[in-house]
This record gives sequence, C-alpha cells and structure tokens, in this order.
Amino acid sequence: MRKEYLTGEINSGLIKEGARRIREDTVLAIDLSDVRKEFGKKMENLDYVWDGSEGEVGRGYWVCEVVGAEVS
Repeated sequence: MRKEYLTGEINSGLIKEGARRIREDTVLAIDLSDVRKEFGKKMENLDYVWDGSEGEVGRGYWVCEVVGAEVS
C-alpha cells in the first residue's frame, strides 16, 4: 500500500469524525506553527520556518492544528 493512499484515508477519516462534532456555536482555534528540526539534514520535505522562540529562520516543518471547543 502506498503511503500517499494511507495518508489520504487517515485524513478523510479524521475530517468525517471531526465534522460530526462541530456545531454552529463551536469555537475553532487555529494554530499555525512550526516544528524545527535543527539537526535534520536528510529528512523529507524540510522547509524554512520561522522559529519564534529563537527569533530566527531554521529548517523544519509547518504545522496547522485546529482545536474545537464548546462554549458551555
């Protein structure tokens, strides 16, 4: 099984499961962040990311996380 196919299947399942829990008054918090891989030289798809903790650009991965919460 190709990993691209597996990733797509996992993402589809997560979206379907999450969509069942989102209501009109659900608060969605979006976190656009990064994970720095300072010593990763041969890792796939490394990109340049802004490391806010260090105040500099480094190699790593972009991360997009969404968290839903009920107001009540």
